[in-house]
This record gives sequence, C-alpha cells and structure tokens, in this order.
Amino acid sequence: MVFTMESSVRTARIAVYELLNLNKPVPDINPLQYDFRHLLKAARTLNDDKPFIGEGLLRKILKGSYFEHILPGGEEESEDHESFLAEQFGKFKDWLKGIKG
Repeated sequence: MVFTMESSVRTARIAVYELLNLNKPVPDINPLQYDFRHLLKAARTLNDDKPFIGEGLLRKILKGSYFEHILPGGEEESEDHESFLAEQFGKFKDWLKGIKG
C-alpha cells in the first residue's frame, strides 16, 4: 500500500513538473520498500501477528542458514509471552487469595 501510494505521488509530481516546465528534482522512492525483512514483517502484521501462509516452510528452508535472521519473531517470542502471562495470572490468583483470606 505504501509503495503504491508513494509511487503514485511521485508519478504525479513528475507529470506536474514536466507540464509546468519546472526544473525541480523529484525525490527517489524509499529503498526500504524492497527490503525483504520489511515485507515479511508486513505480511505477518497483516495476518494479525500470526504466521502467514508458507512461513513455516520458509523457516525450515532458512534454518541454520545465514538468512535465518530475516524472519520476524516466531515461536521464541510467543513462549516468552506465554510465560509472562502465566506469571501475571499467578500474581492475580495470589492477590485474590489475599483479598478472600
């Protein structure tokens, strides 16, 4: 979406500058749009931070390779998140016991 919007605005600026004979430079498109890491993070975000289709296969292919780091956070982060939730739930139960007791 961002690339489409950015390229559309850039194309319109080029057309206006040409029609008005303005000698102004048009800024280049952000090179990060082609960064595969950003594309993978965007795919995961669009899928409500759940693994996107083919992510598991991509993880298996890239496991142990130089490119393994390009994948967005996976199971390791979710395990930490679950243990955090379990810890907070335990604190909540202790708090309830203190109120009842």
